Amino acid sequence: MQYIIENTDIPYTIRHSSKAKHARIILKMGHYEVVLPKGLEETYAHQFAQRKKAWMQANFIQTIQQAEPFTPRKPFPKSKEEMNEIKRLLKKEILSFISKYHETLGRPNQLKLKFMTSRWGSLTHKKTMNINIALAFAPAEVLEYVVVHELCHLTHMNHSRHFWNLVANSTPNYKNSELWLKKYGTTLLMQMHDI
Repeated sequence: MQYIIENTDIPYTIRHSSKAKHARIILKMGHYEVVLPKGLEETYAHQFAQRKKAWMQANFIQTIQQAEPFTPRKPFPKSKEEMNEIKRLLKKEILSFISKYHETLGRPNQLKLKFMTSRWGSLTHKKTMNINIALAFAPAEVLEYVVVHELCHLTHMNHSRHFWNLVANSTPNYKNSELWLKKYGTTLLMQMHDI
């Protein structure tokens, strides 16, 4: 769930981590994530974010200023109807990529489109593929890479050497897409927040 810091437009989410020893805040893909050790209540995360508000605001502004501009491959929607049409076309495009690779990589059991603030895609143990709606505005080859990345998790539910070998064999230029996401992903997600 996404929250907004009081009297700002800065979004953040909360995550518990068994590895965390102290509460911390990280800026990830255009939004903040408050990471809590196991056992700390979510109310602590809200208080912690509020105490760090000035630092978060300064950091957020600096990130916006440093974000690389890019031209989306289709205009951002101005209405709910336009957004629904974008989702429909995105789903159709993803299904065409799944069909393209299904003989070598398999098919997910289900496809879901979501606006996610910390991931471009994911694959659950039930083989449900989640794809970030923001990718509708990224280059088609970037969307294709993310779909292939998640399809590869049907074989390897990890990021091992075998997983990356499968990705590389399926999409040899995948590193170009990763670089695009690293360079423009924050800008894209910030623009999505304004829709």
